[in-house]
Amino acid sequence: MHVILSLLWALILSLCSLSVFAWQVTLQADDSTQKVMVSNEANLNGVDVYLVVFDKDAKDEQPLFQSWIVDQGWQMGLKPVSSSAIDLTAFASREMTALTPTCPDEHRCVLALVAIEHGLEPLENQNKWQAASFLPLTLAAGCERWPGQTFFLSCDSSRGGYGDGAAEAMDDGAASPAPNKAATPDAAAGSAAPDTEKPDIFRRVGDKLLYANGQAKRFQVIDIADVSNPVLTAWTALSGSPRELYVLGEHYVLLQTDYVGEEGTHLTVLREDDAGKLITVDEMTLSGHFIESRRRNDLIYSVTQDYTTVEDDQTACVGCRISKQSLNIKALRLTDAGKWEEADQAELAGYSPTIAIFPNHLVIANHNPAEEKWRTTQIQVFDLSQSDPLVELPTLKVPGRVPSEFHLSIVDDQFRV
Repeated sequence: MHVILSLLWALILSLCSLSVFAWQVTLQADDSTQKVMVSNEANLNGVDVYLVVFDKDAKDEQPLFQSWIVDQGWQMGLKPVSSSAIDLTAFASREMTALTPTCPDEHRCVLALVAIEHGLEPLENQNKWQAASFLPLTLAAGCERWPGQTFFLSCDSSRGGYGDGAAEAMDDGAASPAPNKAATPDAAAGSAAPDTEKPDIFRRVGDKLLYANGQAKRFQVIDIADVSNPVLTAWTALSGSPRELYVLGEHYVLLQTDYVGEEGTHLTVLREDDAGKLITVDEMTLSGHFIESRRRNDLIYSVTQDYTTVEDDQTACVGCRISKQSLNIKALRLTDAGKWEEADQAELAGYSPTIAIFPNHLVIANHNPAEEKWRTTQIQVFDLSQSDPLVELPTLKVPGRVPSEFHLSIVDDQFRV
């Protein structure tokens, strides 16, 4: 079992490091079932296709793998959808089957779609996968964070980061993750799809590892050309607690918060000079408690929370000190010279937002401020495809709470909650 789990984590690492995003597996719910939807934009010839649900936390008699097979449905074990090689051309999203395997809420279960040369064993030949896509099926799986992964939940440190399984996979020779490409401001030019990102505090760019090291209070540039002998090539002191990191062209963008209270968000732009030394190009401070940010092409959308005191004459409670909570959304653009420009801004009433970004939309779901108790959630969708970076669409209200960004989806301009 130890060897199998090590191979399984190697499989996950490879899934996350592949850059073939034209090959996608998603779920679409109807009244009674979850439909497995598959799309493909590339020609794949002579491949075995695996559609698999795997459970990292399977124990005893619980299945580790469940595979879907044509004319047989879901079967135990790791098996291709067909025993014969398959030639695939590009096709739009279509229903493949219904998702019938179940997973305990506390288990880390993932739905994976993998294409590999016919006859090759997928776990032992991760570097020969031609396409892969994976989808967390539980909140526990969504908390995992792997190299190259761009879609995950923000969870506490007890679930985030690499677990023992990841270390075992690396020891067993898991394929190295592909380097992240630096975002280009002109990514949306022509017919290219907008480039969106949810950041982390580390990025791999070529043979460099960029790491906002909160423990050392330093931003570090590490040469990993020889992974067995990493070399620290440059560093600079952090001015606060590191929260997020972006790479925009030759510039490194750090988002930090004050060590005490986290009531100020500092955006620092760095770059390396010809000698490899880190220099500060520009700095900006945003007010309020930092929540999260997202990126679309050359624009960074920051979300902070402010508290303002409501005057006595505006409330029914004389002498009470009441705070009004609001969310500030700013669209910030980094110029070619590495200077900040505020492109647009918006303000929403409420607190504790769930934030999700899609190619042409930013979604913020938070507490309905008209209620004392959280009975409904208000959802604000911003259209990002217009000349103005933040175009507010009508506010929606839904019963209950939206627990995570995984419960928000925009596909073909259809919004699902």
